[in-house]
Amino acid sequence: DISHCNLCGFCVQACPTQALMIREDQHQTELWMLSEKCVGCQKCEQVCSNRVLTLGATQQKEPVILMSSERAHCPHCGTSTVSRVELEAVAAMLGEHPQWLDLCLSCR
Repeated sequence: DISHCNLCGFCVQACPTQALMIREDQHQTELWMLSEKCVGCQKCEQVCSNRVLTLGATQQKEPVILMSSERAHCPHCGTSTVSRVELEAVAAMLGEHPQWLDLCLSCR
C-alpha cells in the first residue's frame, strides 16, 4: 500500500531510467512516476524499505503523483524541514518522538 511510503527517495536513486522523482517545495513533498520512462525493471521495488512500491512498465503517458506529504516546519524559526511522513518514520525508528526531532538543523 503506497500510503505507507515514507518518501525516503531510495526508489528514485535506484531507478536507472529516472522514471521516479521527488519534487518538493516549502509546503509539500511528492513522489512522481514518469510512466513513459519506466521499463519495468523493478529495481525501485527491491530497494523500497517498506515494501510498498509495486510498479511495472505501463502505456500511461501522463506523470502520476504516487505519494504526497505536507512538509514539517521548525517550531522555532518556521523553516521547512522534511516531509511529515519522513519525520514520523524517523520517530518510529527511534521508538519515540523527541522534541529536538522537530527542529531544523540550525535550531538544534
